[in-house]
Amino acid sequence: MKSDNNRDSRLKVNFAKEQLDGSSDEYYRAIGNSKKKDLTSFIKKVQPLKFVLSEAKSILSVGVGGGVEINAIRTLFPEPTTIYGIDIAKKSIEVTNKYFKKNKVSTKNIVLFEGSATDIKLDNNRIFVDGIVVSSTLHEVFSYIPDSRKAWVSAVKELLFSLNKNGVLFIRDFAAPSVSIKVRMYFRKKQVISFYRYFSRHYRNFDSWTEEAKLNMHSTDNIKFDFPIIKDDYVELSFPAACEIMLHYKNYVDHLKRGMIQKSDLSWKELNEVYLIPDPDILDIYVPMTPSVYIQKIMDITNNLQENTKAKLEWADVSPRKKTVAFFKKYFYLSDCLDNSREDLFDQVSSKMEFCIKKVSR
Repeated sequence: MKSDNNRDSRLKVNFAKEQLDGSSDEYYRAIGNSKKKDLTSFIKKVQPLKFVLSEAKSILSVGVGGGVEINAIRTLFPEPTTIYGIDIAKKSIEVTNKYFKKNKVSTKNIVLFEGSATDIKLDNNRIFVDGIVVSSTLHEVFSYIPDSRKAWVSAVKELLFSLNKNGVLFIRDFAAPSVSIKVRMYFRKKQVISFYRYFSRHYRNFDSWTEEAKLNMHSTDNIKFDFPIIKDDYVELSFPAACEIMLHYKNYVDHLKRGMIQKSDLSWKELNEVYLIPDPDILDIYVPMTPSVYIQKIMDITNNLQENTKAKLEWADVSPRKKTVAFFKKYFYLSDCLDNSREDLFDQVSSKMEFCIKKVSR
């Protein structure tokens, strides 16, 4: 029988739930308004799991969003595979059910339930699955739960604990750069300067949160960036901080276009998110985990579980995205502090990491 000793039930996840359930109707309408091309894109995103796990009795999707990811998983793993979808926000579950109805997705052997990645239970009972998909979710766990580093570690433990032996955990998220030099980041457009001023003033202030939630987040959060004042049309800052700004700007533009937010919106949920997760073992300074460090941390956590199991890395990829690089070059220019061009760094800003870890017997 598996022990529950790996879990930390003391983590305060209620603040994240309140915030996400309080997100605007426009936000949820936008994520639920998926088109056929979105399904094709999501199938491609979760395809690595199918490469490693050809068959499965059960799959868990962590963070159901608007339902398209579960539809993509169902396409790759048809019935009788049971697909579970967990989300901390009740609204996400509601939007997903609407998406299923609108797109005539059969809900047979699909089970949606509210819950946190740090405590995966259905009707107070644990579930154990053959595969887990965690796409752009672990950075949200880190960002929205007080004592962020502990929350990230707790979620990883819980995910691994919920895997059956020979089960596969597929993670997809932002990839931190391999260099941490200081750079000059130039703004090519006036609207980017406006965004920088808004972002640097309000980043991780949790302005739209309750006072209690803000106090709890700020009491344990030491993710602080020194956002400098703009000189002419550039700022000089660490490359990881520049990455956070550029990645946030891309999502900001996308969310504006989709009608999810207004300009300089203090309730924009991404305004409080850390995309590049720091090393949980380094407490005093912000040191984002590169993909190799990130993977090794999860391997180490797997190997330290109180089970007769170990981690096996089955597949990994870190690739720049050409369209994203083109977007960044349109709005930003990078140089070193002597003004030598460092546009080669845009590949690192745009990269996503994807990897599959199998939990096997020792």
